[in-house]
Amino acid sequence: MTTVTLFRAEDKYIKGKYRIDEYAAYVNGQYVGMIYNRKEYRLKYYFHSDCGIYAQDGATLSEMKRNIAKGYDAALRDGKLKSEKEKSTFDVKFLPEGDNSEFFPTPKSVCGQMIGCVNWAKLRTILEPSAGKGDLCEAVTHFCKHSKYERNVDIDCVEMDANLRLILKGKGYRVVHDNFLGYVTSKKYDLIIMNPPFSNGDEHLVRAIEMQEWAGGQIVCLLNAETLLNPFTNLRKVLMKKIKEHRAIVRYLKSPFKKAERKTDTNIALISFNIPSKVRESEIFTRMEKARGENFKTEDCTDVAPGDRLEGLVRAYDIESEASLAFLREWDALRPKIMLGSDWYSKPTIGITIDGHEVREGINTEAVNDYLKTVRLKYWKKLLDLPEIGRQMTTAIRKSYDAKINDMADYEFSMFNIQEVIWDIRAQLQIGVEDEILRLFDKLSNEHCYYEGNNENIHYYNGWKTNKAHKVNYKVIIPAYGSFAHRYDYDKYQRLVEKKNDFIDSRSCYSTLADLEKTLDYLDGKDPKRTRCDLANRLHFAEKRGETRNIDCTYFYVTFYKKGTCHITFRDDAKILIDRLNIYAGKNKNWLPPNYGKAPYRSMTDEERAVVDSFDGGEENYNKVFENRKDYLIDSNGLLMLAAGGQE
Repeated sequence: MTTVTLFRAEDKYIKGKYRIDEYAAYVNGQYVGMIYNRKEYRLKYYFHSDCGIYAQDGATLSEMKRNIAKGYDAALRDGKLKSEKEKSTFDVKFLPEGDNSEFFPTPKSVCGQMIGCVNWAKLRTILEPSAGKGDLCEAVTHFCKHSKYERNVDIDCVEMDANLRLILKGKGYRVVHDNFLGYVTSKKYDLIIMNPPFSNGDEHLVRAIEMQEWAGGQIVCLLNAETLLNPFTNLRKVLMKKIKEHRAIVRYLKSPFKKAERKTDTNIALISFNIPSKVRESEIFTRMEKARGENFKTEDCTDVAPGDRLEGLVRAYDIESEASLAFLREWDALRPKIMLGSDWYSKPTIGITIDGHEVREGINTEAVNDYLKTVRLKYWKKLLDLPEIGRQMTTAIRKSYDAKINDMADYEFSMFNIQEVIWDIRAQLQIGVEDEILRLFDKLSNEHCYYEGNNENIHYYNGWKTNKAHKVNYKVIIPAYGSFAHRYDYDKYQRLVEKKNDFIDSRSCYSTLADLEKTLDYLDGKDPKRTRCDLANRLHFAEKRGETRNIDCTYFYVTFYKKGTCHITFRDDAKILIDRLNIYAGKNKNWLPPNYGKAPYRSMTDEERAVVDSFDGGEENYNKVFENRKDYLIDSNGLLMLAAGGQE
């Protein structure tokens, strides 16, 4: 749409002969030329422009505006509009229509600072409550089109002045109201970005805060610094309280409008808010709670004993499913009243999807059962996330149980079924842990050999009935491909090649070591004397500090090399865990005598002692194991403590 706006420039006599009226002409916010009216003999308007626009003379201003619009469209269509004139520029002396004492267009430098205060992730809807001629809107639009957050944003404008509203519309911005203080809407804005009038900016900002308190969202506002530095009115005191309550960030700018289009030496406060949306309680859910005489919150489950925790999950499931079904029944009753049309293919204006599938034929038996299945699945997964269960699962164990839980979605989430699943998980997880220990042994020993004919990870010994037995050393090497951060760049031949940086990628490193550490936790039995560190945080700090060697973890020191290897040296206080690992694997693979660790050395046969000597290095070392067999021999029944009514 082509919008022509005229601003009165001059009204004067020339040499006492005749009077000239002058008007500045803008098309879609772009200055295109001047209109002159020489009142010498008859009323006639002339147009002059150096933008490549031709417009026929007109007898009235309305006719002249139509002619300019036609000339602008023709010049644009024929490519005659001069590119250097295509910028949207304004002579602020023509603006606004009324009192211009409050009109201070936002300088580009200040626009940039305001944009820098915004968290642009997932931001879509924006309100500019004092839009002026659109400087701030243009800055936001340009940023969104050319930054990493490239997107089409939905901008609404509010502006009091009629001329400025025409300019905003000419630029293609949506003007939704004139007075922000009287603007009432149910629309939610992710961001309100504003340069309100200096005289009552506090009133405008408080109104913006009230809007975002209702729905949640960000605010970035310019304010006369004196408003905050001298809060002598009740409104300013309210504003200061809200700034403190919402932990807003206040930056003071010294005379940022000193070199602007409209100049002022006023100091400015740049204030940014990020107000979270309020957590609103469901009325249906609340009624269900009261009907059951419960006052239950899901998050409280983690603060009680395991038995109560399970009962809490069941209560939460019952309340959620009943409340949601009540909501679905209410929607089903409302559906005929909110249809888009009257034909058979019509849809309701408010739709319902269950597990990603749209409900088309009302809340029938199939829809109810589909919904209940999704809720059951949610709570069966919550069961696996209980610390007594979830924390003990390695990646492999968790994947196997994710599949099992999907099958459980067809079973009611009740205490009876939970107990059945708990006991089944106890038995299966026990087997899973034993498999993980043996898998760790294989990973650290014969699974990865880096030297032809010589695997430095292991020490060979003469096993029971075999000569192929081996045990894991206290220093091992495992593969760690992808553990260094990488990027793609062009080489001297302009080929895109992968290049590794000098610092590690903590996520890749964590995936390499996480299951290893968790399996060592099994072997350790959660020794309360051990000083533990969070593996993810430790690797993250190593990445930030550029560390690649001797990274100190709970059980070992680790060094990563770019060639794709990870060198692990077990700490002195963790070497006993490797001893437990070797003994457990040796007995499981029948490499050690059946009575290893249970019989005194001198009571063994010569064949048994020969294996012990090769494995331990002699009687003295074996006696250390025999005398402290509770420390060296793994009691597989004691590896896990699962939640089942507080009983093992």
